Amino acid sequence: MGYFPQWERVGPEVVEHVRAPAVEVTGLGIAPPGRVSDRMFRRCRELVRQHTGAVWDPDRVHAVAENAMRQALQGKDNPADVINVALEELTGQGCELPAYSMLDRLAGALRAEVNGGFYRLVAGRLDAAARGALAGLLVVDRETRQSAHARPRPWPLAPRIGRSSVAT
Repeated sequence: MGYFPQWERVGPEVVEHVRAPAVEVTGLGIAPPGRVSDRMFRRCRELVRQHTGAVWDPDRVHAVAENAMRQALQGKDNPADVINVALEELTGQGCELPAYSMLDRLAGALRAEVNGGFYRLVAGRLDAAARGALAGLLVVDRETRQSAHARPRPWPLAPRIGRSSVAT
């Protein structure tokens, strides 16, 4: 899974499946489901981290995810795509995955920040006439109930080509 779920959410079948081989490998007496202490749960987490090489460093995880998301947001806008990029980067760097809600909040905040920068960049390049023309696209005609944006536009005419001087 890449992260540790809450103990209460793990089914007894899964616990028993993992528990039996863990006792053989570690030699530790692992309590049956329902009797696990916080201390034992922490010990098990550390053993799994040692075995898999996963690192849990919240500051590093946040920095890696933020950097990956910022880069992804230069070409992607869908939050799911951005989160997937962060997940790939985190697993590639051997990080234990954070809660999905953390990644979702981070993606939303960064997406708003990056898109706001794009909007400011474009708006800064528009002159007063272009801003007026864009604002005019939002005005709805009372009779047709359409804006200028929704009205069909004629195709631009192709430039007229003069007659050839070559006789046929």
